[in-house]
Order: sequence, then structure tokens, then C-alpha cells
Amino acid sequence: MEEGAKILGKSRWIFPVFMTGWRNNGLNVDDLFRCSRHDESQRIVQELEKHWNNERQKKSSKFWSALVMAFGKYYIPPLTLLILGECVCRICQPLLLGVVIDHFNKVENRTFKQACVAAGGVCFCTALFILLYQSATIIVMRMGMRLRAASSTLIYKKSLKLSRASLAKTTVGHIVNLMSNDVSRFDEFSTNVCYLLVAPIQTGVAVYIIYTEIGYYCFVGLALLLLFILFQAFMGKLFSKVRFEWNL
Repeated sequence: MEEGAKILGKSRWIFPVFMTGWRNNGLNVDDLFRCSRHDESQRIVQELEKHWNNERQKKSSKFWSALVMAFGKYYIPPLTLLILGECVCRICQPLLLGVVIDHFNKVENRTFKQACVAAGGVCFCTALFILLYQSATIIVMRMGMRLRAASSTLIYKKSLKLSRASLAKTTVGHIVNLMSNDVSRFDEFSTNVCYLLVAPIQTGVAVYIIYTEIGYYCFVGLALLLLFILFQAFMGKLFSKVRFEWNL
């Protein structure tokens, strides 16, 4: 965090890099900023390998459990930002916009002052959501990079220790496919995993608000949403099975 603050603290730090590349007709490694020590592959691989070795001592070892133990705590800040953005800012926007619409529809007890304050609240919530969402996205993309780099390094280290019998069953193309294609899914996973917790909270708040307005009819839309989620889970299971058989 300290190194990240130093980089962000430099005024317009990206423009000198662009100017250097333009003057020299290209960039060298020495022209770029040093990688943060928290993102160095040696550091993150050691952390993941430690938890993976502990997981292998169990009867049923699971790689995802080692990933959670190694990197799960780093998802708390972006998860908090997304909860504030999605469950507070995004839900407050239509509520405030409703106050503005009520004023123009000549609804009683809706003054011009209330409409102006509500309009300002819509703008403020929009700006705040953009700030929270972009900050959370940067963190989760950085975590996706860590997951990908650590997993790729573990695959490489494992390939160097394969026995002759294992080498006869494992092709070079299989290993290359794992490191180039399958591991890249961590980037998408890191971006979407936070919404596994944010979506139920946001849905609960939205359903409660709609229930206070229209009553039990809101559960019809919720039921359709749940059916759609079950369908997507079923299709994802099929695609996962096909991908697993393809890799074999």
C-alpha cells in the first residue's frame, strides 16, 4: 500500500513514461516503474505454495481452498467498496430520481427545494459510485494478476518435478494450454467473485423497497430472476464438464 501511494502521489506519473517512449521510439525495462514488492512473483508464489502444502496434508485437498487462504483477505477492501457502491449509491439513485419526478407530476408535499436537493443527490451518488467502482476494479484486477501469476508458477514448478510415468501421460500442449488459457480465467473470476456476495445483498434491499410499494407482486419478478440464475448455473456446469474433458 505504501509503494502504491508513492506511485499515485507522483503528479501525472504516466505522462513522463509516454514522453520517454516517444522520444526514444520505444520503452525499455529501465524506463518503467519497479514492480511493487507485494506483486513480485516470488513473494506471492511462496505464500500460495505454503498454503497448498498445508492443504495437501488433508485427505481431500482442494486448490481453491489454498487460494482462499492465501489471497482471500485481500478481497475484503474491494468487497466493501462494491457493497457501498451497489447497495447504497445505486439504490439511492432511483429513489432520489423518484422525488424529482414526483415534483414535476405535481405530487403533494414535493417542493422545488426538495427536487433540487434530490437532483443534486443523484449527481453525487453517480460520482461516488464511479469512484468506488473504479477503485474496487483496480484492486480486483490486481488480485487476478496475482492469482494468475502464482498459479502459473506452481504449474511450471510441478512440471519440472514430473516423473517419467507422469510425463508419458501429460503432453507439453496440455501444460501450455493450462498456463496460457485456463489460468487466464482467474482474471474474469477475480472481477466477478465479489458480486457473489454483493448481488444477494442488493437483491434483498431492492425487493424490500419494491415490496413496500407494490406488495407481494414483487416476488413474481424475483422468482423469474431465480429461475434465470438456476439456468445459468446449469449451463455453467455443462460448460465446465466439457472444458474438463477437453483438457484431458
